[in-house]
Amino acid sequence: MAASRLINIQHHRIAQCQSVQINILGDEEIPIQVDGEAWLQPPGMIRILHKNRVQMLCRNRSLEMSLKTWQEKQRQHSISIQREQSSTASEHALATDEVLSERECYVLLNFIEAVSSLVKWVKFLIISHPSLQHDLYVVACRAAEVLESIHPDGKLLEGPTLRTKLVEVIESARQLYDDACNLLRDRAHSLILREDLESKLSAALANIEMELKKCSVQKNADGKLRAYFNTVAPNEEGDGRRKSRHFWVRLRSGSTVGQAQSKPPLTTTREAANNWSVDEVVTWLETMQLSEYVESFMKNDIRGKELLTLGRRDLKDLGVVKVGHVKRILQAIKDMNDN
Repeated sequence: MAASRLINIQHHRIAQCQSVQINILGDEEIPIQVDGEAWLQPPGMIRILHKNRVQMLCRNRSLEMSLKTWQEKQRQHSISIQREQSSTASEHALATDEVLSERECYVLLNFIEAVSSLVKWVKFLIISHPSLQHDLYVVACRAAEVLESIHPDGKLLEGPTLRTKLVEVIESARQLYDDACNLLRDRAHSLILREDLESKLSAALANIEMELKKCSVQKNADGKLRAYFNTVAPNEEGDGRRKSRHFWVRLRSGSTVGQAQSKPPLTTTREAANNWSVDEVVTWLETMQLSEYVESFMKNDIRGKELLTLGRRDLKDLGVVKVGHVKRILQAIKDMNDN
């Protein structure tokens, strides 16, 4: 079937046949459009032949509904898979959080070593001073017992329950540290210790103090307490140890309960300084606001006689490398030698 359309006029049916021939006469081109493609046809002959049939697509509403239903099922299935994956990821993250990282294990081993050392030297203190047994022995044994529960035969326990068990270890270590500090602070000026025991106990207390700062106990969503460790870089840890003041000096310089401690002023003449003990050298450093070198001076047993002969190289060996500090110490030594 063919149809013609004149501009601004209705369609006109021309014919219905299997073949048709159209002759274009004259000298002018005429516009022709077939399937949307328009062109100007010059005069000539156009022959149209019927070849075969072509299948045309038509709208099927039942098929559309089936497709929509299938798409909705696919969408719901995708959502359920995402929820399962999210739940699995959350469970995996929770399980991963329960297990200590490699860095946390390193910090934990240092903490265990610090607690073991403190327990050891507290027991030595009790042996040398039996009067302290009632105050510290039970606490020290308790700390050793809970430490053995997570570190049996020198092997660290593994598994998600370790964080929960570490809470008791941290609490027992903190109690031992607090009780030892309070006892030694109260008796610091009356308790006489051997020099080696004083040095070892002081180092153990200072070490456990630093390690406890890396520990924290948190309550999770399930209501259980778990232990976590704050990991620091090794160089930061080393700097902290070098700059920490000697623990025993801090105890002696602190105030006892109900008493105010007052130190007599130092006499900085050559004759007086020549008889200074290590404690008086420490006091001299503190008055010059150079307490960061207290531990080094005590470790090297610098008394007044040695102090008066210190030189620039000696100060470097003691860890005094800042130019201002070196000049301050050398000038103070020179002033004492001149008096």
